[in-house]
Amino acid sequence: MSRIVLQKHPSFIIEGDTYPPPAWRAHLAKSLQFLKYSVILITVFNFDPFGYLGYPTPNFVSYAMQNKVSFCLMTFLLGNIIEGQLLSTGAFEIYLDDIPIWSKLYTNRIPQPEELLHIIDSHVKLRDSTKTIQSVGPPM
Repeated sequence: MSRIVLQKHPSFIIEGDTYPPPAWRAHLAKSLQFLKYSVILITVFNFDPFGYLGYPTPNFVSYAMQNKVSFCLMTFLLGNIIEGQLLSTGAFEIYLDDIPIWSKLYTNRIPQPEELLHIIDSHVKLRDSTKTIQSVGPPM
């Protein structure tokens, strides 16, 4: 989207930043990350927490201990997928001269390139006409 805008308006400076997820999702993602690395370390060091607590070892723990590489890789990849989903908001807002011109938070959709360019062109024309009116000044 930014490339399309820059093709038409090369003088624009475009800045981007991620929209933060809700706090509960960020905390859940951090907890999941801790759990993911804990499971990987337990598997790598062949530690059986169930046997340590006096419970019989479940089959999935035996499988993990026998197939360390594939289990650790699967744990890492699945953990990253879930963390990414928790941290991704998909939300963005577009401002032109500190005026909001588009918000996915409110519209719940991404603008079509032509639609965005039309909105930007309208704001640029309005801004330029306002500057022209201000520079003329009051009549004497």
